[in-house]
Amino acid sequence: MFTMFKKDKDRKVADAINVLFKRRENLEIFNKKALYIYIREMTEVDTPIITKVTKKLKIVYKKLYTEFNETGYIKI
Repeated sequence: MFTMFKKDKDRKVADAINVLFKRRENLEIFNKKALYIYIREMTEVDTPIITKVTKKLKIVYKKLYTEFNETGYIKI
């Protein structure tokens, strides 16, 4: 993931999102706005940077999900 994002702020956001996925069982936040505020508090970056990173991660997620559905595994 750190090769995908060159800027330090982008890396912070990507890492924060990764932490959220790891802690998803303990989260009691269910709406997008609250998640963005939580990420903003974790990383101290503005919302447009969070949006940019999440859009890029969404593209990667869709690609990997499609690959998994077609082949049954993800080639790393």
